Amino acid sequence: MTALHRAAEGSGVRNDQAPATVEWGTDGLDHPHFRFSVFVAGDAERGHAAGTTLERLCREHLRDGGYEIAIVDVIANPEKAREHQVLATPTVIRHEPGPEIRFLGDLSRVDNAGRLLGIF
Repeated sequence: MTALHRAAEGSGVRNDQAPATVEWGTDGLDHPHFRFSVFVAGDAERGHAAGTTLERLCREHLRDGGYEIAIVDVIANPEKAREHQVLATPTVIRHEPGPEIRFLGDLSRVDNAGRLLGIF
């Protein structure tokens, strides 16, 4: 079952009271098999699409392995963008399993994105 978790880290709040970082993940797992960050710029449609598409891909293809997705708003949390050297949004980073993989764009080509991120 997928749950929505608000991250305590980077709790900068925009006018709409949305947190700077939002995490989706599989409940009950100490160490998710896959760990992703999706860097977005505010409420931009392409960033929202990337996060939604990645969550759907993980839910459909990683049922047994578990996953964690952190959505990071670079406007509210620019230090995270600098820390991860993110220069464009949306950017998806697969942190685990290694090696780290970066994907720029909204993941609209689902087959390509899933294959390149190692989801299937």
